[in-house]
Amino acid sequence: MRTIGFMTMPVDFKYKKAHHLGRPRHEKYSDFWRRHTPMDHVRRAKLFSPFDALRGFDEAVESKNIRYVERSIPADLNEKLRRLQELSRPVTIRFFVPCTDENSEAFEKGLGLYKTVSGTVRDINPVTETLRINETLVSFEDIGEITEDSGSER
Repeated sequence: MRTIGFMTMPVDFKYKKAHHLGRPRHEKYSDFWRRHTPMDHVRRAKLFSPFDALRGFDEAVESKNIRYVERSIPADLNEKLRRLQELSRPVTIRFFVPCTDENSEAFEKGLGLYKTVSGTVRDINPVTETLRINETLVSFEDIGEITEDSGSER
């Protein structure tokens, strides 16, 4: 009995004859070789690059590289918000965004990332405790830092 890889070849194997012949060999510069030149390894590898056997694996590995942090609330936040209402100048707000990846430890621990948005504050709503800067709605409790665009902190 012959083997194919690690398993024995069945008696009624459909491609037994082709298997016994082996891989086709062509003389270099023959008519067949000229029509079907061998592909270099880099181009051949590109043929298989769209194939993603473990869909989402790359994203899962990449998500482990994100360093999540705890939320911190500045002591003088109320003073900064009061002064922000008086300003009509562009400001930069650094705010907390909780982790949304349910498979991450950070999600369970309530950790997240700080993002930054710059622009003029369009609306401050004391009832809902939110402010709108450009198109971003930021909760008061998520604000980590408010700075004027000139660079001095307020």
